[in-house]
Amino acid sequence: MSARRGPIVRPGTAMGAAAETHATRRDTEAPHTRRMTAGDILTWLRHHDIPCSIDSFAATGWTAKLGDPTKGFYAQQSRFSTLEAAANWLLEEATRHYPDARPGE
Repeated sequence: MSARRGPIVRPGTAMGAAAETHATRRDTEAPHTRRMTAGDILTWLRHHDIPCSIDSFAATGWTAKLGDPTKGFYAQQSRFSTLEAAANWLLEEATRHYPDARPGE
């Protein structure tokens, strides 16, 4: 008896491209890793004493700021469409401005 396998997928077709992308993602991602949520990122930043904020203005989306408002911000970006996008940008900027702090530590 042979093991049941999925449908035949031919490279170069739309279904083939989707299957290849899924296989690549599955092969390159560790099974225990998960994407950090905005809450996880903000908690991580606070744990490492990295000053930041995210503001929401209904008409313009989310604004993320890295740095202390009394001393000046290192970086600021506006018009993020989601809270997750603003938090991910903060994480990228924080790892650039604070190279000794890395997620997972």
